[in-house]
Amino acid sequence: MYAYKCNKKVTTGHFEGQLSPLILQAEVGNNYVMLNWTSVIDSRGVLGYNIYRSTSPGGQTEVPLNASLVNGTLYTDMSINIGTTYYYTVRPVYGDNSLGVRSNEVSASPKKWAGTMDPSVGTVQNPAADMQHVGTTSGTTTDTTTGAGTSGQQQGDDRWNGVWKIDSGMMMLSQTENGVTGTYGEWQDNLVINGTANGNRLTGTMDTGFGPGRFEFTIAQDGTISGWSRPEGYEDWEESFQWVGVKLSDSFGNTGNAWGGVWYTDFGPMVLTQNGSGITGVYRPYCDVPVFQIEGTVSGNAYTGRIREGEFTGEFRFNLESGGRSFTGQYRYTGEDEWTEWNGIRKR
Repeated sequence: MYAYKCNKKVTTGHFEGQLSPLILQAEVGNNYVMLNWTSVIDSRGVLGYNIYRSTSPGGQTEVPLNASLVNGTLYTDMSINIGTTYYYTVRPVYGDNSLGVRSNEVSASPKKWAGTMDPSVGTVQNPAADMQHVGTTSGTTTDTTTGAGTSGQQQGDDRWNGVWKIDSGMMMLSQTENGVTGTYGEWQDNLVINGTANGNRLTGTMDTGFGPGRFEFTIAQDGTISGWSRPEGYEDWEESFQWVGVKLSDSFGNTGNAWGGVWYTDFGPMVLTQNGSGITGVYRPYCDVPVFQIEGTVSGNAYTGRIREGEFTGEFRFNLESGGRSFTGQYRYTGEDEWTEWNGIRKR
């Protein structure tokens, strides 16, 4: 069984035909990157694994990151810099000391968020008054205390309708009666998922990123998803990938304007609702943090305003790129001078 938390970043790569493809995944944490991979089966036996890292795609050398062979299928890289993108691969070392085929390459970009800041920075005496209108998306009320970004409707016939922050980026699902279709992934990834709902259970087929596969999901009353997926060729669910996801929004915002709709950003999925020049929305960078709020106004291609992450507040400035399919921007917390990059692409 391969279990992963909801903060991982996943990319796929090319496998060169070893007996059991070594599938690598990465999870970004607070000042660390955690790597998980599937074990490799070989008639010579496996002595352990080597980790390779670079700061450019495909740039890994033959010198491993680890000082000694890694036993097992887990490695935590603590020697990282916030804001730097790292690219990792893993290779098995067989019983005859030969090296196996490299895994797929994964990327991880550790970023700071308000929960890791010094509490003396960025706080305000009355954040609720500072952003009193933030926290609604198309009739969905956001509880800024608990972080629940959903309404009671997910337990009706459309409980599988909405936007989730999941372990591999984000997921958008649309439910019509008991049929559910959607996509998931990061950035340009739009991996297809099709299923049939039966109450709080959803089963079906999906593109796993490593080929076609199957999945089984269960949804809790608060919209949290848990379950499994497995590529074709993996017959045992214990040789599967565990899914965890938290609901961001029951709605997809409003898409008939420049900014409204669903975006994938450097800080997770974001759903925006635009009314005239005013925009409100929600975003969620990780599964283990509350739903965060964003509110501002539009002037031309510029969208500027305030963010609220629990007790922390800040400001942002986004600029819509040509064609309206992406934006570039920055943010900073209250009390900070330095701006941090925040970009996004439209998903819906």
